[in-house]
Amino acid sequence: MKNKCSIICLLLCISSLLQYAIAQELPLVSNFSPDVYQAENQNWDITQSTDKTLYIANNKGLLAYDGERWNLHIAPNESIIRSVKAFENRIYIGCYMQFGYWQTDVQGSMHYTSLSDTLNTPLIEDEEFWNIIQLEQWVLFQSLHRIYIYDTSTETFKIIDAKTPITNMFLLEDTVYFQKQNRGIFKLENGEATLFSEHPIVRDDIVVQMFKKQESLWVILQNKGVYKLKDQQLDILETFDQSAVRSSFYSAIALKDGGLALGTISNGVFILDEQGHMTHHLNRNNGITNNTVLALFEDMDQNIWLGLDNGLSSIHNNTSAQAYKDVYGTLGSVYTAAVYNDNLYLGTNQGLFFRRHNTQDAFQFIEGTQGQVWTLSIHDNTLFCGHNVGTFTVNEHQIETISDIQGTWVFKPIPEHPEWLLQGNYSGIYVLEKQNGQWQLRNKIKHFNISSRYVELYKDLLFVNHEYKGVYTLELDPEFREVRTKQIDSLKKGHNSGLVRYNNQLLYADKTGVFRYDSNLHKFVKDSIYSLSYDASQYLSGKMIVSDQKLWTFSSDYINYFTPGKLSADAQIGRIQLPQTLRHSVTGYESVFHVNNNKFLIGSTEGYTIVNTESQAIPINNVRLQEVTYGKLEESQKQKVDITSSHDIPYSLNNLQFLYTAFDFSKEKTVAYQYKLEGFHEDWSAWSKTAQKSFENLPYGSYQFLVRSKIGTSMSETPARFSFTIMRPWFASNMAIAGYIILFILLSYLTNNLYRRYYHKQQEAMLLQKQKEIELKEYEKEQELMAFKNERLKEEIDTKNRELAVSTMSLIKKNEFLSKIKKDLGAIKDLGTIKTVVKTIDNSLNNEDDWEFFKEAFNNADKEFFKRLKDKHPALTPNDLKLCAYLRLNLSSKEIASLLNISTRSTEVKRYRLRKKMNLPHEVSLNNYILEI
Repeated sequence: MKNKCSIICLLLCISSLLQYAIAQELPLVSNFSPDVYQAENQNWDITQSTDKTLYIANNKGLLAYDGERWNLHIAPNESIIRSVKAFENRIYIGCYMQFGYWQTDVQGSMHYTSLSDTLNTPLIEDEEFWNIIQLEQWVLFQSLHRIYIYDTSTETFKIIDAKTPITNMFLLEDTVYFQKQNRGIFKLENGEATLFSEHPIVRDDIVVQMFKKQESLWVILQNKGVYKLKDQQLDILETFDQSAVRSSFYSAIALKDGGLALGTISNGVFILDEQGHMTHHLNRNNGITNNTVLALFEDMDQNIWLGLDNGLSSIHNNTSAQAYKDVYGTLGSVYTAAVYNDNLYLGTNQGLFFRRHNTQDAFQFIEGTQGQVWTLSIHDNTLFCGHNVGTFTVNEHQIETISDIQGTWVFKPIPEHPEWLLQGNYSGIYVLEKQNGQWQLRNKIKHFNISSRYVELYKDLLFVNHEYKGVYTLELDPEFREVRTKQIDSLKKGHNSGLVRYNNQLLYADKTGVFRYDSNLHKFVKDSIYSLSYDASQYLSGKMIVSDQKLWTFSSDYINYFTPGKLSADAQIGRIQLPQTLRHSVTGYESVFHVNNNKFLIGSTEGYTIVNTESQAIPINNVRLQEVTYGKLEESQKQKVDITSSHDIPYSLNNLQFLYTAFDFSKEKTVAYQYKLEGFHEDWSAWSKTAQKSFENLPYGSYQFLVRSKIGTSMSETPARFSFTIMRPWFASNMAIAGYIILFILLSYLTNNLYRRYYHKQQEAMLLQKQKEIELKEYEKEQELMAFKNERLKEEIDTKNRELAVSTMSLIKKNEFLSKIKKDLGAIKDLGTIKTVVKTIDNSLNNEDDWEFFKEAFNNADKEFFKRLKDKHPALTPNDLKLCAYLRLNLSSKEIASLLNISTRSTEVKRYRLRKKMNLPHEVSLNNYILEI
């Protein structure tokens, strides 16, 4: 029976713990699996260097994380690293049979230096180092049987041996404490171990950690819980829920806000406030990925890091947001919320739930509300529920049905008729009316049957937005029973668009911005102030919500809210840095509800998130260059450079890569980077989430790379810089340039000479050409003159030929005439007188003067004929020459006979004799031969 009672009590305790874990609102958590950081499952210790880099002792080696990249450094003996501590510029580690430190050189590469190898005393066999503490210039390494004290100033060691195993080591107010198994707690004074407490509780259980709290010490025991130690009196801490002790504590740290974080072996982590009250419990059911917390560490930004048995988790404890995670899927996706009669109501896709407000009670389901709840709205001190199956009023955990018309989207009051209420449904718009203290369906507005999710009354008009059909402007009759006129606005139909009335303005939003209705122009015009909430790249939804006099909008990286301007009419914008990847809102159905003070509830697919508009932490934003490498494009391994000074890079290795980070570990905010390379392009690049940049085939010259970061809206104060020079290639070196100059001079000289010779030759050629042209012109002139002379000669010859022909014909006629007279006279009988006349005629026929006249005329026409004839036939007589002249004129034998005053027969005889003198063959014509000479 006793055992049964114990089991029942245990189950009740576990149930209580589970209910607490399920019901609480928790900080946001980021989880990192071994696949992400590319190492082994278990992580034993965590530390952070002054440059904000996190170092984790992992089974595979030392992990380094800068918020953007994970790097793994294998232990020198490839063993499990159990402990790690950052001090100054060194990262001290402890592992199996080895301890020492890693140090980063100017190129950004880490190198290991062994300290255990310098010991004069050999290590104990199978010794492992589980803890490292730094105090002033000393670094202490704790194994199960020794504490090695290393003086960093003298580089000497002191060793404290323990006959019984050392279970743990702590540092409190510049004093080192450690526990010996079954002996109690000791402390180091003047380098010697002295007993501090041998209380039976601390002697029989393992002390996980000790903390100084006011005038007492809080002792965390592995199996017995949290105790207060004062004046050697050990009392249980009453404010701590000791039921959590059943989880067995393994790790613990003090937090900067005065609280504690306790890691367990099987139930995650508990977070306590300054008084020891449990504020949060995170385990595998509600945030982290593993229940065994091997290590705890709070970084500079107050993120709590958990080294788990399988992975890593980071609890963002210093953020404005806390999340309620619906672990078992009981609630579903939250679409709406309301606080009514001190109850918090959640409308989800699975129904309506409630719990007492400002408690951690579990949510309870309200019977009869199974299915999709679209809206919760309070009017006339009545809570209305718009449901997929109809309309309800809600009182505590009971509902009353007003209407069974399916799909109630929204409720809107009618200022002129407080007893009426507009209701937007799947099938149009309805009017509810309050009669005798009860709300009931009054009527449907006729002539409008379109789904009315967004409904707003504005200046006697009713506006309805349908994201696939557009915005309708409706004019209703005074009784709100029918639509008189309707028109569709010219706005583009926008996916996930929204419509809302805020600050006496009617606003419409889609991916192109936020538009304000201008009643004078009767159309929507873009509003420059409200459109600042997002651009096309940030757009998720045009849903707008009015809550607590704030207008809320949603983008991929922010939740934006507008408040009325205090000194101007312009609204003022505020931003909560909570990206969609963390808030998990239902896109297009986002919900915001004012909980209390500055806290707002944001619905999500996994529950909800509580954000505080007044506790927006401004992140410390200092971007830093992590690594600069250069090399050939095809080489996978490139050379690192010293990023603290400028560097000269060979031209053949002119491909550079820059790695940088802003050291943001929260992941609540979006980190973006912007760079420029002065000397290459002077303008800043567009913002990008990529934390690296490569440049290929840079030309030679001097450059300065600058990068800055933006975490949310916070810009880094100064950009990170790196100056470098791409050296001139050999063909652009000074010697090469000098050679080019000399070669240029020689080429110029040679070219000049060649040109001079060329132009000289061209000049000579031109002169020769000119001379030829002149000669040609002179020749042409001579030819013209000669032609002119020839023409004149021709004319003269023609004239002389005519004269010759005339004279020849005159002679022929004269001789013919004289011969005829002679013949006629011969017939006369009186011979005495006739003889005298005949003799005169004969003298006239044989007159040599006629021949001389003919000869002169013939020579004028053909000067060289007689000379050529004599040259060919020197034996010819003058009579032969005379016959040839007549033959040259192509005269007939009869005409020749007349000229020679002989008979025709005698002429033929002369022709025959002439042929013989010329030795002409028989077949050759005498006339043709004479003409050809």
